[in-house]
Amino acid sequence: ARARQELERLSRVYPGAYEAELFLGMFALQKGERSEAIARWERFMARAPADQVPMQLRSAVMQLRAESGQG
Repeated sequence: ARARQELERLSRVYPGAYEAELFLGMFALQKGERSEAIARWERFMARAPADQVPMQLRSAVMQLRAESGQG
């Protein structure tokens, strides 16, 4: 819980710390919060340089969206 709080603070205080969104998305998915994971990963993909966004992440977001009816 502490790590998640620190990542949330990091994301708020330092908008350039886009990596925090990647990890917060992983935490959300582990807790079964698919919509939150999708939102976090989409923020990561919007903020991170394109060459730092793994193709697997794009695929995972598309799959989660389809499975949750958001696609």
